[in-house]
Amino acid sequence: MKIVIVGPGALGLLFYSLLRTGGNEVYLVDKDRQRAEFISCNGINFITVSGKVKRIKHVNITADPEDIPLPELIILTVKSYHTNSALKKIQPLLKENSYILSVQNGLSHVEVMPKYVAPDRILLGITNQGATRVDVNTVRHAGRGDTIIGTYLWDNFFRSHKFLRKLKTSFDKSGINTEIHRDIQSVIWSKLVINVGINALTAITGYKNGRLVENPALREIMHILVEEALAVVNLKKIKLLYPDPQKKVEEVCQQTAENISSMLQDILNNRRTEIDAINGAVIKEGRKLGLNLPYNLCVYKIVKGLEKNIGSRIFRL
Repeated sequence: MKIVIVGPGALGLLFYSLLRTGGNEVYLVDKDRQRAEFISCNGINFITVSGKVKRIKHVNITADPEDIPLPELIILTVKSYHTNSALKKIQPLLKENSYILSVQNGLSHVEVMPKYVAPDRILLGITNQGATRVDVNTVRHAGRGDTIIGTYLWDNFFRSHKFLRKLKTSFDKSGINTEIHRDIQSVIWSKLVINVGINALTAITGYKNGRLVENPALREIMHILVEEALAVVNLKKIKLLYPDPQKKVEEVCQQTAENISSMLQDILNNRRTEIDAINGAVIKEGRKLGLNLPYNLCVYKIVKGLEKNIGSRIFRL
């Protein structure tokens, strides 16, 4: 497949490495021209789950979307708060024959995408692949997990099924185990519930994912965060993909035990986090339903405080 990935962060570099290795024609779009030139010249260092380092040379990366041939698929991997600017930047690529798939965290991107993209060309998905960006052009595959995709429009699922099957075949061949699902609300909220339990706690403690289930106190807080999110899910009558979300959140921690969550990576690198799109989004939805989520509110406030004091922290991994 001819694929464009928007955003060379941890997940963008991981997907580029896997899809390129799987035989696809893959391009990267970066907002930072200097970084794009560096990666173009130096390639990508891809550290596999087993620890083997693969050097990917001749990376197709640019800060000018006009330089890229029209793709079959665009994958959006930027932070949720960059969705607007990213979609504006790639307007030359948003033609009627291209699909765009978001594998971003949280909920906010779901509201933004239809402003720029025809709804029948939007695919939404989640991935539990673990990715840690070690430096500007080095990514560690920190754990394998499932990837689930579906259509933004419920009634567009069957019209897009042929393309979804092609996408699944391409992803599976590249080592990205992928499932197709019609109920996209179920898909998005299933990942959101997992992120609610993991990301903020790792950002606050500085721990990798696996430590959360090893530490009894943190494990208990993680389950309470998930339980509060489930109260919202139940009132919204959303059926999650997993029969036991509490068991699933522990499985994800174990499968990505060595992963540094994206939120912790942001804190360690003095960047804004996606707390508003994750715990903040669940708090917002809960308030609409008359629910108070005290544990989620607490971790939300702590992470916002860490963001405000960027540069003055002393802890590091």
